[in-house]
Amino acid sequence: MKHFIFLVIASCVVMFVSCNNNGGQQPVGGQATPSNADVAQQAPVQDTLSQAAPQTTPQAAAPQVAAPDAIVKFINSNFSGATINGTERDHEDGEIDVYLSDGSKVEFTANNEWKKITCPGKGVPSALVPTAITNYVKSNYQSALIYKIDKNYNTYEVQLNNGVELNFGSNGQFLGMDVDD
Repeated sequence: MKHFIFLVIASCVVMFVSCNNNGGQQPVGGQATPSNADVAQQAPVQDTLSQAAPQTTPQAAAPQVAAPDAIVKFINSNFSGATINGTERDHEDGEIDVYLSDGSKVEFTANNEWKKITCPGKGVPSALVPTAITNYVKSNYQSALIYKIDKNYNTYEVQLNNGVELNFGSNGQFLGMDVDD
């Protein structure tokens, strides 16, 4: 009788674990539920220079890496009070995404130069926006904040918190705008 009860309990445990794991397959119409091992691998890496802070979870499933010294210095210089919650490196192009405790995200090239900054709620630090762009936004959208800036080869794309998207040349010359529908 004891063996029978043990076999029933063991069978239930095996079924529970296999149903929970789903064999690593994705359900129809959705994404696979990560196992405990997957969640542990995806947890944000706390930078050794940062203090304990609420976690900002990286949105993409990419390998975690330590932030290079140049990136840590950039974050400390431009995002006062924010700490690095996690980093991800894209192995195809070497770019690094950095997630901060204040909800900001900074994307860096393989050469550790910022290429996109997103700061929901508080706006991109003014020191990182070219002066001509800052002046244009202040003159034409007094109450708007620049919450995202994307630096391309020879242009800047700026998104304001009012839904307006502005395009500028590399020298800060206004090129045009788009408005979200």
